[in-house]
Amino acid sequence: QQQQQLQQKLVRMQTPSQVSQLCTKSFDLEAFRSEVKQALRELRHSSDENGAATRLAQQPMPPTEYQAAELSAMLAEIAQESVPTIRQAGFRLAVGLFSSIPGSWEPTALAAGLLEFVEQASADLLVDVPALPNILKEELLPALAALQDKRLVPEAVRKALLLSA
Repeated sequence: QQQQQLQQKLVRMQTPSQVSQLCTKSFDLEAFRSEVKQALRELRHSSDENGAATRLAQQPMPPTEYQAAELSAMLAEIAQESVPTIRQAGFRLAVGLFSSIPGSWEPTALAAGLLEFVEQASADLLVDVPALPNILKEELLPALAALQDKRLVPEAVRKALLLSA
């Protein structure tokens, strides 16, 4: 239920015209990554998931071809958080980007971004975050369960996450 509330919050402030405006604004990769870091900082300092969701919802959505890479980068940032509750909130926030609400990220980017994270980022992260396998199994996979009924996470991707865990 908390995941559904976050998903709704991500687009609640966006009317169809706002979604259209956000999608047509030119995408600035550096600005987007900066806002992701600010949203995570907001989570860290205030535990305000709604505020973090609002911050991301107000940003132009990355073009489809950037979404998988941006999800992978976001997951890497989240995995490095030292506090489990903040990581869990961050993972819920990332998963919420793929809700079925208009203005959501492209569903195919979810599986691609998860695979990119497992194949590229997680190996590097393991040096800095030795608990990464447990984090993936105990925090990321439960966050992804919110999308299970939508079949957005193929079984092969779930297995890849479990194998890396």
